[in-house]
Amino acid sequence: MRFGLIYAAPGLYNMVLWALYQARPRERFEVVAAEVEPGDSVVDLCAGTALLYEVLVDKGVDYRAFDLNPRFVAALRDRGIAADCRDIATMEIPRADVVTMSSALYHFYPRCGELVERMRASARKKVVLVEPVRNNADSRLPLWGAFARWMGRVDGRDVPFHFDRDSLSGLLDGLAIPVSSRRVICGGRDMCAVLPGSGEK
Repeated sequence: MRFGLIYAAPGLYNMVLWALYQARPRERFEVVAAEVEPGDSVVDLCAGTALLYEVLVDKGVDYRAFDLNPRFVAALRDRGIAADCRDIATMEIPRADVVTMSSALYHFYPRCGELVERMRASARKKVVLVEPVRNNADSRLPLWGAFARWMGRVDGRDVPFHFDRDSLSGLLDGLAIPVSSRRVICGGRDMCAVLPGSGEK
């Protein structure tokens, strides 16, 4: 398994987030946490370094993290966080009150809609998505864009597709279930969307 420099180590990943989000890397996770009620069960897909867990810990939630990067998963387990190394594209998503994914949906293009529907089927209450809609990888400066894509490789591959506001809105509008809410956050860098869960126990 080969990862770009961003994903080489948890500490480096957190430093990159700190730089990208202008020293406020937890801001988008605080938006997600606001959608979670005390005592909820939460499945966090592509959890990274589990910054979401840090802003949820006082709510007493049942939190489970899933990520493809074995280094990240090992680091989460060392911190006592329930984490599993899985391929989100093929895994069976466990049932939970809230299923969430932050800054990772673009990795699953062109099957993003299918993944969101799978998330909704596993969520009893809601799905919360946060996705970048302004990306360095799409920079008008070719060399900078290429460098950003190299930094963000997963399994030895560049990720050629990234959402902007129009393409993400188009995906959300095309889902079988209407989106409950959507808004641009983090100074226009990300969009947060909330979808109703299946309601099934």
